[in-house]
Order: sequence, then structure tokens, then C-alpha cells
Amino acid sequence: MNEKILVITSNYPRFQNDTCGWFIHELNKNLSMCGLSIIVLSPHSKDSKKYEIMDGIRIYRFPYFYPYSLQKLAYDSGIPINIKRSFLAKVQLIPFLLSELIFATYIIHKEKIALIHTHWLYPQGLIGAFLKRVYNIKHITTVHGTDIHFAKKNFLLKNANRFICDNTNIITTNSSYTKNSILCINNKIVNKISLVPMGIHMRALNTPDIGLKQTLGVDNLLLSVSRLIELKGINYLVSSIAIVIKKFPSTMLLIIGDGPEKENLIKLTHDLHLDNHVKFLGFIENRELTVYYHASDIFIQPSITINDQSEAFGVTILEAMIYDVPVIATNSGGIGDIIINGQNGILVKERSPEELADKIIGLLSNKRLSGELTAHAKNTIFTKFSWDVITKKFINIYNSD
Repeated sequence: MNEKILVITSNYPRFQNDTCGWFIHELNKNLSMCGLSIIVLSPHSKDSKKYEIMDGIRIYRFPYFYPYSLQKLAYDSGIPINIKRSFLAKVQLIPFLLSELIFATYIIHKEKIALIHTHWLYPQGLIGAFLKRVYNIKHITTVHGTDIHFAKKNFLLKNANRFICDNTNIITTNSSYTKNSILCINNKIVNKISLVPMGIHMRALNTPDIGLKQTLGVDNLLLSVSRLIELKGINYLVSSIAIVIKKFPSTMLLIIGDGPEKENLIKLTHDLHLDNHVKFLGFIENRELTVYYHASDIFIQPSITINDQSEAFGVTILEAMIYDVPVIATNSGGIGDIIINGQNGILVKERSPEELADKIIGLLSNKRLSGELTAHAKNTIFTKFSWDVITKKFINIYNSD
């Protein structure tokens, strides 16, 4: 048996640079033993090839607008945000759907696809559901969180959600928060849902000590890695530093990532006279992040809930755990699926710079507690979130009736 799985995703054409991409990459390594292989369909961009083979994975990329340099829908902030911000992205939605459907249909016939796995309900899940209805092919869709948030507020998407759920064999969610969110829209599908998070490599990359603390001239280094949007709550973290430095003046917070809130956060830092204690490093490639994880004393993710939307999961928390960095995070959304308060990390309430500062000071003062948290965190990764564990769960789903 050599059955082929069509994975449809809206992520960047350089798909190995994101979590969904790593999932595809890791899954493919385990599939050959089961007589399965992966073919990927993702959006085209001006700098990508329409077809190529990467690490043994065949990748088709569908163009949806001409000239290619004006394709705006599936990149940067993602489809939902791009539609809200750009009229051109709105115009491209219909050709995007048609092109994705045409290419998927072509691949089904050419490659004799036995199973379709779509990532995100909209538009990939919709395409997969339509193809299941037409070709009676097993369809699995993975919900990542943001897609559900938009469906809650949109009548058309709610109806599309019902069509997708009716024409999907199994729906996987990355956290209990995401699972509960989709059940709020359609509580009749509880038996179709399987909670399977995204995973992480168990082996941290060995990075030589470049003396980052010495270069920065500090004793304590705090780290936060995220897209700089309001949902991430970075403003509360910045405010907490004004309290932390009263106890530990030789402390610096490094904020890695870009986004629409960056200028507001820089202004807040300046207004609080924290320019020497908070540094914005912008976007940094994953392979270069290891230097910062290795040098950091604490990793902090202060996500908040806005308009019923919360952090769906928390991959950067897993990354910090791999590098033996103790984690402080808010008890928001799916973060509670990762952190057990006081065992493998510390949870604080949302929007509380005071509590954040208190826990940061507590960890900086107690290296023994930090060591206990990181030891338990490593075990959490090994038993629940390693790629070996996650890919085996998906293979079982693929092989289920």
C-alpha cells in the first residue's frame, strides 16, 4: 500500500519555517513505515516555485492573482487579518478559493489521493469539505484557533462551519480552549473532535555561549517572543519591568518579534523610562533564536483575552521549555494545556503587571525553584508535545475508520 495524503495549508510558501510546516516535515518522516506519503498544496508567492520537492515532500503552489507580486492574501498577518486591512486582499479571496479548488482537484486525479488533511477551517477546511462531498475522500481538518474566533461573529462563516463539520471525518484542535470554542458554534460534533496539539523538537540546538549578558551589561535577562499584537499583552510585561528593576536593577527584557503594536510599546517603554531595560530586537529567524533562549533566565508570555479571543496554544512556551528556561505565562486560552501552575511553570492572571513582577522577582530570587520548573517542563515536552508523540497520534487518526 502506498496511499497519498494531500495536506492543504495557507501558511507561507517557505512552509518549514512555521509550526504547521514542521508538522508536515516531521510527519512525513514517520509515514513511509505506514505506507503513506504526503503531498502539499499551499499558496504561491512571487519568490516561490509552483512545484518543487523539499526533503522528499512534493509541493504544489497555486497562484491566485496576477502580477504575482500583488498576491496579498496568505502572507504576513494571515488571511483573516489581511482581509480586514487590505481591499486588494478582499478582491483576491474568490480567485484564491477557485485556484485552490482547481489545483486540489487536479492533484486528487493525478496523484490518486486517499485522504485530505486541511489546516485552518477557512478557506482550506471549506475546500476539503467540498472535495469530500464530491469525491467521498476521507477529510481531516485541523483547527488552530483564529479561524474559530472569526466564525463566532460572522453569520456566513457559521453556516460554512456547519458544512465543513458535516463533511469532515475528524476535526483536530490544538488545545482544549480551541475545542470548546468550536463546540460553542456547533455542539453536535463533539464525537468528531480529537485534541492533538502541535509539537516541538525534543533536542535543543547546541549554541556556543557568546556572552550575551556580558555584552548587554546585565546580570538578569528576561525574554519574550511573539507577534506584537494586542492579544499578546506585551504592554503589561513592559509595565512590570518598572517594578522588577527596583529589586533587580541589573535586569533587561528582550522582546523579539514585530507587529502593529511595536510603536506603541516603544513609546510606553520610553514613557516609563525603561529604555535601558527593555530592548526590541524585531523579527529573528528560528535558527537564530537559540542564542537568546540559552542566555535567558526567564521566558514570559503575558497573553490576554480580547473580544472573546485568547491565545489558542503557545508554541514559544514549548521552545523555552526545551532550552531549560523557566516560564511565566498568563492563564489565558490554551496556555493552561501546557503549564501546570507551580509544577512546570508559573501561571498568573491576565492584565496584572504587579503579579507578573512579583513572579519574576520570585524566580530571579530562587534558582532552585527555576531548576525544578525546568526539569518538570522537560518531562512535559517528552510525554505530551514531542513530535514523535504528536505524529503517532495523527498517523492513528489517518488509519482510523
